[in-house]
Amino acid sequence: MKRLKVGFLIDNFEVSSDVFDVVKHVSKSDLFLDPVIIHGYVKENIKTSIKCRLSRKVKKLGWIGAINSIFFTILLRLIKKI
Repeated sequence: MKRLKVGFLIDNFEVSSDVFDVVKHVSKSDLFLDPVIIHGYVKENIKTSIKCRLSRKVKKLGWIGAINSIFFTILLRLIKKI
C-alpha cells in the first residue's frame, strides 16, 4: 500500500496542542510520509515613528552603529535615485 502525503497549512508559528498532536501522530505513523508544514505567517508591517525606530537602532547597534546604518540607508536611496 502506498503511503499518503499529508500537508498542514498553519497561519502562525505557534499552534495549539491539538494541532501539534496531529502532526506528531502523522510523522510517527507508517501510513503517512513525513508531513509537510506550510506556514502563511507574515510579519505585520507596523508604522512607527522615526524617534521609536532610532531608539531601537541605538539599543541594537549602539550610537556609532545606528549612525552608520542611517548613513548607509541614505546612501542606498541616493544611489537608487541616480
